[in-house]
Amino acid sequence: MRLFSSLQGFFPGSRRRTGDTAFRGETDNTEGLSSNKINDIAQDDNGFLWVATSDGLNRFDGTEVVQYFHQANSNSLSHNYVYCLKNYPAIT
Repeated sequence: MRLFSSLQGFFPGSRRRTGDTAFRGETDNTEGLSSNKINDIAQDDNGFLWVATSDGLNRFDGTEVVQYFHQANSNSLSHNYVYCLKNYPAIT
């Protein structure tokens, strides 16, 4: 019994919580991020969260995720693996 109770600390879902309110959402890659491997996160001046992943760029507006992928045109990502993000100041 002592071994079991000490192992519970390694598995957060196995603990019983009281008084906490926790959010848990389940989405797949069609509704959520394009990949589970997140390389970088940045917030722009408009409040959008941009998430760089190993399979595309994602923009979260607080409600939905828009996924961006490499397309065969010059205004596209150069490839789908996005390593990092840089937030430049807005041009006024």
